Amino acid sequence: MRPKLTRLVKFISMGGTTMKRLGIFLLTILIISAAGTAHSVEKVKVLYDDTHGQTAGNADWIVTGAYSELAELLQANGFSIDSLSRVSQSRKVTSELLCGYKAIILAEPNNPYGEPEQQAIVDFVMNGGGAFLIGDHGGADRDNDGWDAVRALNAFCPRFGFSFAGDFLYEAPLTGTMNGDHPVMFGVRAVGAWAASTFVLQRNAQANAVGLLDSRFKKAPYIVASEAGKGRVVAIGDSSPFDDGVGSGAKNKLHDSYDSFMYSHPQLAYNAMKWVTVQAIEKRIPSKTVAFWNEAKAEERDRNILVDAAHGNPASDKMETFERHMKKMGFNVYYTLNLTSSETLERFGFFFLPDPSLPVTVAEMKAISEWFMAGGRLILAGDWDSTKLDGRKTLNSLLTQLGSVIRLNSDQLWDNIHKTNKPWGVLTGAVKPGSPIMTGIKTVIAWGTCSLINRDNGPLTAESGVELLVTGDSDSFNKDGDKKNDAFIYPKGTAIPIMAMEKLANGVLIVIGCNNFTDYQYPDSDINMAQPGACTFSHETPLLYDNLIRFLGKSAPAAAATESESGSGSGSGSRSTGRGARTVRQPPATR
Repeated sequence: MRPKLTRLVKFISMGGTTMKRLGIFLLTILIISAAGTAHSVEKVKVLYDDTHGQTAGNADWIVTGAYSELAELLQANGFSIDSLSRVSQSRKVTSELLCGYKAIILAEPNNPYGEPEQQAIVDFVMNGGGAFLIGDHGGADRDNDGWDAVRALNAFCPRFGFSFAGDFLYEAPLTGTMNGDHPVMFGVRAVGAWAASTFVLQRNAQANAVGLLDSRFKKAPYIVASEAGKGRVVAIGDSSPFDDGVGSGAKNKLHDSYDSFMYSHPQLAYNAMKWVTVQAIEKRIPSKTVAFWNEAKAEERDRNILVDAAHGNPASDKMETFERHMKKMGFNVYYTLNLTSSETLERFGFFFLPDPSLPVTVAEMKAISEWFMAGGRLILAGDWDSTKLDGRKTLNSLLTQLGSVIRLNSDQLWDNIHKTNKPWGVLTGAVKPGSPIMTGIKTVIAWGTCSLINRDNGPLTAESGVELLVTGDSDSFNKDGDKKNDAFIYPKGTAIPIMAMEKLANGVLIVIGCNNFTDYQYPDSDINMAQPGACTFSHETPLLYDNLIRFLGKSAPAAAATESESGSGSGSGSRSTGRGARTVRQPPATR
């Protein structure tokens, strides 16, 4: 018996009847309280493997690195997590070690599991344990030892009724079939895959595996769940969804997919761990909070900017620094995860539609066109032709409906001289002189951009009735990157258009070949300010967008009032040259 209870019992035995009754009452309260406290601190123990190459190359899939927020989520919801490196001198998974845990997490191992480890994991699950397996695309051998996560996990996964296909999937969000009735998909609205593997189901007598979410491209599951023996397993084909962007050591800033408001990755992780440990899934886990369209005030329409995030827009959840700049100039930035409607747009003077990988419906295009013709400021951003998430066709359909002469080319713009660390990271100094949008701008970055052409699939020129704001330098050239023979190739030495403005009816249209307004292009973003080393190049792209929005919204009182304060790009222009000690991080081609 605990010391406090012992003393209370002794005290009760020494008192009279009244004292005994009061004492028994207090004793009952204390026992109930003690039981409640004991129950509240009881945690479900989870073993986290961090000894099989989880930090190989640019990976950092450990609980003190890029998976720290995932670990914090689980710890706040009834789990305790032990890293394998801290509880095992051998740094190996053993049956004896697993006896003390309810579940194990294996996050993209880049080194193999020995046969005893494989058997220990299989036996653990078959005897009632849980496992959460996180893979990656085939060939993601980050330390060049001949082993990737697909090969390491496939050494034993077929025992659970599935295997990693080892293919390559880039799809965000996934819009294939969702098994919405399965508990693991409770509250899950969207999931992304950035260089992932799908699965092959291999049912056997001891395991029943089912797909939870399919790729619309591969027609195969990207997330699976299995009841194997007495245990349960959940597996996903990519490590990116749980990357919180904050790594350990020199990997102090990675690509943040976990916190994205566009996806339900925290919910998915919570559900998976609850299910494999046979617990009820009842809680909704929020993703990052942003200001949504319905919070905008109609009376502030001329200062309200709407960013579309409903159509698989890869840039829309990476505009935090852009948003900060806009707020300094007196503008408000909001986001939408809903289909675009007249009701939505009536509150906004500006609408950003960045590279939609999902179709924009006919009704949406009609609403956008009517809003635009009535005086809207529309900014459309495309992308190069290297990905299946192709928004150019959708944007070109909208441009057709608007009656614009501008189209997005199906190509890539390169420059082997004026570049960042890659030839498709073009640094162009060819900006329109005398334009107020280009005040203070010498260089603009165009990362992964397509060029602009006219509606007849020919060169876009000023004679077409548009204003060419940014073009490539004389050394820039375009190419048919996906080799589909669907690109217009500009003659050598041509000033290839990257950004143009066109006025139609009462609306103003801006078309850009890339999404160069994300955190990657802002030197004062968190992701770039965290980078060590000297800056190898400078540019004034953030100032371009400060100037652009100020120019388009010059009638807005708040913008005019703050023009003197933000005339140097709200700090971005001066930071890109004055700091000089920060490397501008570029978005990865694959992860």
